[in-house]
Amino acid sequence: MCDRWREEKKIKIISLEEKKKVLILLKEWLGPFRLILGSRGEAFMEEEIFELVKFASKIDIITSVTSNGFLIDKTMAEKIVSSGLNHLVISLDGIDEKTHDWVRGVKGSFQRIQRAIELLNKDRGGMSLLINSIIMEQNLDQLVDLVKLVGKKGLDGIFFLQLESKFHFLPPLRGAGARS
Repeated sequence: MCDRWREEKKIKIISLEEKKKVLILLKEWLGPFRLILGSRGEAFMEEEIFELVKFASKIDIITSVTSNGFLIDKTMAEKIVSSGLNHLVISLDGIDEKTHDWVRGVKGSFQRIQRAIELLNKDRGGMSLLINSIIMEQNLDQLVDLVKLVGKKGLDGIFFLQLESKFHFLPPLRGAGARS
């Protein structure tokens, strides 16, 4: 759903060592804080995310990642849990394959997420596992069932976000042809 990775802008990425230095400085300045790790697309496409989570955990920074769950197989699930991640939020936008796969635009996505949740739920140590769902017309009638799914699977909670148009953040047009 998030297609920021498709943008062609070249962004300078700082090294892992530079990221660690920033975390140390932030910890000295702020004290305990929560670090929400992301990426220009799926967070677990970045191999260094596990090293960064391990480092943050060692210096008592609470870590969270939101994932589309698509890449989480048995090996990835083990890496996630062993990294010391505190909170994993998996995006699930429908209670059934038809709805979720349509929203995400990837056939088979729903089944892969179900498998990821099953794998992570077997032995997740102290990591909380939550669902994140975008509220939209296509899944309005499924929201209660998504909440029930959280309870049925023994997950730790669910977040709901509203779908917003990317045009919502554009500056207003001036003059002829302006949007109202």
